Amino acid sequence: MKRFGYAFVLLLICFRPTESDEHDHKYQDNEEVVLWMNTVGPYHNRQETYTYLSLPFCVGPKASISHYHETLGEALLGVELEFSGLDILFKAPVGKTTYCEITLSSAKLQAFIYAVKNHYWYQMYIDGLPIWGIVGEHDESDNS
Repeated sequence: MKRFGYAFVLLLICFRPTESDEHDHKYQDNEEVVLWMNTVGPYHNRQETYTYLSLPFCVGPKASISHYHETLGEALLGVELEFSGLDILFKAPVGKTTYCEITLSSAKLQAFIYAVKNHYWYQMYIDGLPIWGIVGEHDESDNS
């Protein structure tokens, strides 16, 4: 009988109602939505990846976020998500806005040219959903 009591208490602990957190994918109006930057690398070699900010991308003005919880899967895969610096609020009206600007030095420009010519792609996450895109397009017929 004592065994049954311990098992019952264990079941109650495991199946108790849980409170929602930022990972339940339900947002209130004006609640923070985080855009995470993941990796960048050549499209034709998906194993060759670099941190998103290894290219001189522009970063938003917001310095930090209110939370970050690395999941077990991210830790096992070695995923290093970086905060975008963009202040995104759920259902908040936003007019036309410049989020950030960057002045490219010659070295930074060459890094982007290399990435475009080598078909680099990037990956981001918003609300756990992946976003992929090409860094830029190169006109193969243009020799400049």
